[in-house]
Amino acid sequence: MSRAVVIDADVVRSAGETEVPSSRCCRVILTRIFDICHRAELSPYLKGEWAKHASKWSRTWHVSMAKRGKIVSHGLVQDWRPSLALLSDREREIAEHDAHLIDSALGSEHIIFSGDDEARVVFGKLAEHEPRLRRIFWANPVRQHDRVCNWMKNGLRANPEFRLG
Repeated sequence: MSRAVVIDADVVRSAGETEVPSSRCCRVILTRIFDICHRAELSPYLKGEWAKHASKWSRTWHVSMAKRGKIVSHGLVQDWRPSLALLSDREREIAEHDAHLIDSALGSEHIIFSGDDEARVVFGKLAEHEPRLRRIFWANPVRQHDRVCNWMKNGLRANPEFRLG
């Protein structure tokens, strides 16, 4: 089953041609997204982030995805943002930086690939007060690489390990 995945700019920045673990892990994940026929959920904001930060390898991957119609944009859901007021100033700063990922995930299929574990923790805390965030699955393609690969192989079905909250 093909799923739309929100891919943070840190993943497309890290994916490269070297065998450095972060580069290799992100490249493998992006290759699997392409090979399994998943799609990349790309909001206008995230498109700008990708343009600024993508590696040469990721740019080629992006072109290949676009040629096959695998870049999609379902729209944004932002009405959850007032709940950011429940966070401390530092947590709110972290959340506001990556809120666009949540906006896109809520507007599509609720899956985020990002290496930002600090943001994941903050959004997990916020999910205690904002139930819609509990529908989001946030996976780190470097730190959780093997488990993410298995999850992808199994169709990105609901997996409590990756659920926020």
